[in-house]
Amino acid sequence: MNSLIDQLAKRGIFNGRAGSVVAGKRLFGIPVAIIAGQATSVGGRIATLSGAKVISLGTRCGSLVTKWKSHKKILRFAMVWNHCFTDRRKGFVAYSAASRVLVDNPMARSGLGFMFDECWQAFAHTLDSIRDHRETENVAKTGWRRYHKTDQGLFEYHSSRSEMSRRMAEAMICFNSTVSVQSQASFLVKNYPWNTGTKVVDVGGAQGHVSIEPAQTYPNLKVVPQDLPDVVEGIEKTLPNNIKDRIETIAHDFFSDQIVQADAYLFSQIFHDWPEAHCIKILRALIPQLKPGARVICYNHLLPEPGTIPLLEEQAARSNGSTWGVDMIMLSLFNSRERDADDWVTLFQAADPRFGKPKAWIPERSNLGIIEAVWEGGSKGAQE
Repeated sequence: MNSLIDQLAKRGIFNGRAGSVVAGKRLFGIPVAIIAGQATSVGGRIATLSGAKVISLGTRCGSLVTKWKSHKKILRFAMVWNHCFTDRRKGFVAYSAASRVLVDNPMARSGLGFMFDECWQAFAHTLDSIRDHRETENVAKTGWRRYHKTDQGLFEYHSSRSEMSRRMAEAMICFNSTVSVQSQASFLVKNYPWNTGTKVVDVGGAQGHVSIEPAQTYPNLKVVPQDLPDVVEGIEKTLPNNIKDRIETIAHDFFSDQIVQADAYLFSQIFHDWPEAHCIKILRALIPQLKPGARVICYNHLLPEPGTIPLLEEQAARSNGSTWGVDMIMLSLFNSRERDADDWVTLFQAADPRFGKPKAWIPERSNLGIIEAVWEGGSKGAQE
């Protein structure tokens, strides 16, 4: 699949630092739609930092943007809102410090492409989907599904489209690397006792971008990233040399019975992708390999209780696309949601009472929460 973002990047769009465009507050705002959809198409024909005439860019860029007057309006909007491009001379447009990221950083390109091609389109069709289907947790009755005109859910749809699957995996790496330090994997490493076990399975862990950090910090820790075959393919080539012998990559569908026994099973932002019934199935699939004391660790957005955080913090969360914003993304893409502490207890108990009552907390200054359940059943999930 050649998305609009990929097409534009091949034309040589953008210059600058990765964080300035991808991590900015306005990434998911209207200006980015303008940049992704139209304004960026002109960048590929700016040959030098000295710039090119705006009036000539329509001809150079082909049919993506055809009217130079529209170019001028869109470019000015992009310059003001996202610092993409600059006009050092009247009638000319040149690269800015923030506009090369989508050429130099394919992960950033995938991040913006995923947001523009999939999330934004899903938002636009979600209300119509709700009107058609009312309240439903069917993963095939979403705004995303309505836009793509398919009866499949996102992951099933991606499974037969390797480029879309790859782009989403890269987008997750992009988002993890550009959020505030409190949300990065390093924060999880510093605030959880990974030294209490020796083997961790990173379930649905994509390229292992979260679980690899504990392995680098704790030399006795073995990590097993698991995901679908096309997602985990090639991980070995990207691993740091000092941990390669402690990383075992396994292709695995987490709806199938778990095949690896371990001290802990890490789910980094997995459950918010699935409605309740699917989450229960994912947890139950662990049971055949669970031993007494095995831990299930979820690193996820954790909804605060009403009235427990200042209004300004809640506003920041909504505008930055963190907990509350992601809750809306989950609705549009999957008919799923984020959860509060009580919701997590309900989920684990519905899967099996032997998961006990999970602990859930948001460390100070963190954007993500840690949820931990400890298996109280017998060895390998045997009935007591």
